[in-house]
Amino acid sequence: MTYHIFCTFLNLTLISRDEFISKFNLDELKSDPISLYELVLAMTPQLLFQYIRVFIANDEVRFLERSGAFEIVDLTDGGEQTAGRIDGRNFDRFRESVASVLGLKKPVDKPVRFKSERARKLMEKIRNNKSSVKKQDEAYEFDNMVLKYCTHNKVGINLLNVGGLTYYQFIRLFYEYIHARQSDYGDALAANTFSYKDPKDYSPMQWIEKLKDGNF
Repeated sequence: MTYHIFCTFLNLTLISRDEFISKFNLDELKSDPISLYELVLAMTPQLLFQYIRVFIANDEVRFLERSGAFEIVDLTDGGEQTAGRIDGRNFDRFRESVASVLGLKKPVDKPVRFKSERARKLMEKIRNNKSSVKKQDEAYEFDNMVLKYCTHNKVGINLLNVGGLTYYQFIRLFYEYIHARQSDYGDALAANTFSYKDPKDYSPMQWIEKLKDGNF
């Protein structure tokens, strides 16, 4: 899967019906009860098929033309058994599941009944730890990773050609690049010599921090 296809799937996962209508200048359909599923199926059925097939990993996906639905078929044990169906009634629920798997949407916190006070305190500690790494997680958002890597690397990858990489290839290159930068003694020496009075002020991972509006 290339970067461009992955981004297309991300957009399809997150876009709303109204946003889709606006993006493709379909204003005449705003008052129409047509669903997002029906819109995508009518305009780009092959994209919809590929999108569903990618995230239904171990089963076969078949399009049922008469009902306009995608049938999920379990082929294990040498037989065929219908495992489910995706259509306009549950397409949004399917997209929510994809978003959750990709970490794009946080699951709704439901009230939890703990069996002991110790279990409650342990969960509270875990939640506090998650909030403390929020800044680091923001730096590792995919768009920031692409921007940082394309801005500065030594292998000629830039915003014009990064789309030729698969998602896996990019992630491997990115983390190899992080390792190389952290191991670059010359970079650390130069930074401490020219930019910092105290070597303790130098952070080898400062480069990946996401720039805020007004910082560039």
